[in-house]
Amino acid sequence: MKNEFKWAVIMSVVLLVWLTLLKFLGFQEADKADLFVIVVNAYYLLLFGMYLLAINERRRKQNGYITRRDAFLTGLLVTLFLVVLSPLNMAIFYYLINPNFFDVMISVSIENGVSEQVAQGDYNLYSYIFSSIVMNLVAGGVFSALGAVLLQKIPNKQQYEPLA
Repeated sequence: MKNEFKWAVIMSVVLLVWLTLLKFLGFQEADKADLFVIVVNAYYLLLFGMYLLAINERRRKQNGYITRRDAFLTGLLVTLFLVVLSPLNMAIFYYLINPNFFDVMISVSIENGVSEQVAQGDYNLYSYIFSSIVMNLVAGGVFSALGAVLLQKIPNKQQYEPLA
């Protein structure tokens, strides 16, 4: 479980660095807010790569072999740790990286014809924490399954110690 927790922390730090980079590049400002959603989704490609690295590291620790089940469980453990870290990540983003993010996004939404109540419901810390948890669960499940299929390697009549 140390491996999985380590990778969840790495993924959380990479997310915060990614969001900080987007802030400094201006993607969280009113004039580029429409592009923010697209650029943030590019993070998921990077996240998938990190899932593959986490599963591959587990495989190396098991003498180069891993079953689909063990690979999937590795990915799920990373996902569970990421879900636990999600509220902290969103709080760090809002309070330390970009405290006016929600105000900017609300004003952009209102300019695009969304009512103020709907915009305030969509862009607040609670909503982002909730969506971060859900997205981590969904993406983590999909990435764990894909990683298990891609990285499975079963030994030929050799003994190895499975994850569980």
